[in-house]
Amino acid sequence: MSLFTFIMAYRGGTYISQESAKDLETAKSKWVDNIILNDIKYFGLAMQKELKKEIEEDESILIQGMKSIWINCYRVKGGFIVVHIIKTAK
Repeated sequence: MSLFTFIMAYRGGTYISQESAKDLETAKSKWVDNIILNDIKYFGLAMQKELKKEIEEDESILIQGMKSIWINCYRVKGGFIVVHIIKTAK
């Protein structure tokens, strides 16, 4: 299992959380399922479901010149979301 750190920028806020998972794809799925909706202004269940669909269809982009750091950008009904993912530890 590895530890992944998620840094999400959404509508002027930055939200950070971590997930343990066997790989990046599993970590992304767990992360979106575990978002605490009340902690993010303007983010509700419909947004979470839309983001989950986007995450499952989208491939993370490894940041050039970096090791184990990815970025994802999503346009969803409530706005634009940027998520940096860092494989923090094994």
